[in-house]
Amino acid sequence: MKAIGMLTIIWGHSFPEYFSSFLYAFSVSSFFTISGYLAKHESSQRVFWSKLFHTLLIPYLIFSVLKAIQSVFSVDGVFTIGAIIAGFHTIGDITGCLKLWFVYTLMLLKFIFQYVGTTPRRRLGLAIFSIIGAIIYRNTIDDVAWAVGNALISMPFFLLGYSLKNSYLFLQCEKWLTTIVYWKSFIIIMASAIMTYILSFYNNEAWMYMGQYGDSLILFVLSSILGIFFLFAISCTLDKYKSVGCKLISIGSVAVLAYHQDINYPMLKWIRLQHWDALATDLMMLLASFITLLVFIPLIYLASRYFPLLIGGRKI
Repeated sequence: MKAIGMLTIIWGHSFPEYFSSFLYAFSVSSFFTISGYLAKHESSQRVFWSKLFHTLLIPYLIFSVLKAIQSVFSVDGVFTIGAIIAGFHTIGDITGCLKLWFVYTLMLLKFIFQYVGTTPRRRLGLAIFSIIGAIIYRNTIDDVAWAVGNALISMPFFLLGYSLKNSYLFLQCEKWLTTIVYWKSFIIIMASAIMTYILSFYNNEAWMYMGQYGDSLILFVLSSILGIFFLFAISCTLDKYKSVGCKLISIGSVAVLAYHQDINYPMLKWIRLQHWDALATDLMMLLASFITLLVFIPLIYLASRYFPLLIGGRKI
């Protein structure tokens, strides 16, 4: 599911005319939902900090600095380093962590979850607090892309993912989706996609990187949940076709977030020069996004063998 989720993020960053609102309804929220599903409380604080340091913080700092290397050695270098440390996407013309705000926000969520979300009651309170905070943030802060502020709208999805881990209903749904015939899966996938598309159309684009959720929080939540189910249904349907490639994309997601636009850009430039109609252009952008994801598979494999520090010390 994580690999499919990364595909939707790459496609979303291509800004397809007909599908941007649809993709932004759930691509980012699904990332945090999956992260919550994979999260766990560590009984040892030493283990928690070691994992956070090696799997997220080191890759975040390495890729953020590499992406902003020109700015780091410019006259604004101090401000760029400060923006990276503080988790700003950008500050005016100053480069910050860019797309790696995902990772910064995830580190915050894991920290809060470890120390605050220790019981169901606390997690419920945390979700309510985050939703209220997201509403206040959205209506008071304009044009600020800050990973700390984004944690407010991301936390409920993180907690949703964690709550699904031991949910009997979720486990039964997963079992059912992996065993039903393909035509039924296709109907379920298309129905969830259509409902997500309709809701996202009325909500407009949800710029979560700026702590925004579109025109309506209710529409955003509904479209996100439906969109996440859409990805989940696809993942369950394709479960028997799991590959090493999917695993590599999962363990190297930080690298994908950092460099997917650089790899995708030449293909997008060529596509836009063809002057196809909007739908054909959007679909070709999807193909380019898929090719971009494939390019990362050998790169992440090499990193896992020779430079595991880049991908959090994970090895295939």
